[in-house]
Amino acid sequence: IILGDASSIKSARIEFSTILANINRNVLTADMPQYVASLAQNGSLIMSGFYSEDLPIIDDAAKALNLHRVETKTTNNWVAAKYVKE
Repeated sequence: IILGDASSIKSARIEFSTILANINRNVLTADMPQYVASLAQNGSLIMSGFYSEDLPIIDDAAKALNLHRVETKTTNNWVAAKYVKE
């Protein structure tokens, strides 16, 4: 387990089966390429901390990086979404 921002996983130089990122839409979309680079094939990227109206933007960024959304949870307009690296 590594606690930190996207640069923390880059410096680890290993592939992760699961990455959890909980922060706002802008940081998530900016850091998503690093998440994907550090994610193992068929690994899960779980992102939260953004609003439901931001989900299409997160989805577009994820699709561009070959991530497929498999699950979404929403509570009081806050979203958590799980993507799998294809």
